[in-house]
Amino acid sequence: MPSTELQILIEAIKVVLLKAPQDKLLHLLNSPKIDWKRLEKMVAYHQIRPVVYEAFRQVDFFNDFTEKLAQYSKRQAVRNMVNGQELGRILLLFQSWGIEVLPYKGVLFLDNFYQNKPLRESGDVDLIVKPSQAARVMQLLMDDGYVLVTDQAPSKEIIEEIVKKASGREVSLRKMVQSGLTVEIDLHWGMNEKFQSYTIDLDNLFESAAVGNFQHKQVLLPSVDSVFKMLLNHHGGRDCWLKLKDIADLIAFMNAQPTAERTHLRQLASQIKMTKVFEAGLQLLNTFFYPGTAPLQENLTPIVRFWEKSRNYEEIIPKFWFRRIHFSLQDEDISWSDYIQNQVKYFSVSYPSERKRIFYFNEKYVFLNASSKLVSYLWYRLNGAK
Repeated sequence: MPSTELQILIEAIKVVLLKAPQDKLLHLLNSPKIDWKRLEKMVAYHQIRPVVYEAFRQVDFFNDFTEKLAQYSKRQAVRNMVNGQELGRILLLFQSWGIEVLPYKGVLFLDNFYQNKPLRESGDVDLIVKPSQAARVMQLLMDDGYVLVTDQAPSKEIIEEIVKKASGREVSLRKMVQSGLTVEIDLHWGMNEKFQSYTIDLDNLFESAAVGNFQHKQVLLPSVDSVFKMLLNHHGGRDCWLKLKDIADLIAFMNAQPTAERTHLRQLASQIKMTKVFEAGLQLLNTFFYPGTAPLQENLTPIVRFWEKSRNYEEIIPKFWFRRIHFSLQDEDISWSDYIQNQVKYFSVSYPSERKRIFYFNEKYVFLNASSKLVSYLWYRLNGAK
């Protein structure tokens, strides 16, 4: 049985996104068992403060915690507006230069799933480009005033090395815009990290794109199928549904899909080797969110434990359990030894835009370089760095 605090978060999502009856949420909010500090921690971890605030507003529940949610939601609404406007400007700019750049995740999900209603937490702007264009796009963004997040001066050679070696195939750039807020762009030239076994065709992402309306501008946008792959890859494939924000996005996406589309979505998931990922997401919806609640399947219990504990899975102990969940959601029949070997190869590679390691070895010493990454990670964590 979920805790009272987790039930409140689940019911809030149901009230706002599924138009569920409000009586259960009201009953929970009047419970003397609520640990408000724990609830505040959980709602921040799950990144659903605007949704929870909207649910509280709809049921006329107000207290000091509601006020905190209100203040956060107002700031988030401003952030969403600024990010959306800047993303629209950038997309139009690159379009005028004849360079294919697509919006990815964040603001795109807000626009597609939530019709720009201020219900989604989001911090940065995500763009995706073809690998062959990544260095050029990075340089053009810097020419536009963005600063590359790296300890080294961003020379042409450094940029090319980042594109070649960055295992996550992404880099961050920052710029203070006219409003006085800092916009951070995560520029991607791949859909996931190199160790992932998911088979997402980046060329198809661009081939299936079409010009459409975004932020009152006609720009190149990904297809519905591509948006689904983005959601499945990031929320389920990479993050394993460990935050209710991911579940809320899945609900918002499914709301817009006819029931008959489920078969098509399963086919898409199978094509990119994410059948288990998609089924896990659907099972969580059927257990906690949709009418006719199904019993929780045993393989999903670790995910719900993460929901309850609300501990960042980048922390040392949670990271171990996160990897176990990630391993369990792989379609490919892979051994633990092969899985770990892939991880070692992935973390052994160093590149200019990553956090500086405590020590480095020649590239041929794969295990030593992976160990260096681990030791550096532990050092920074134990010393309070994020």
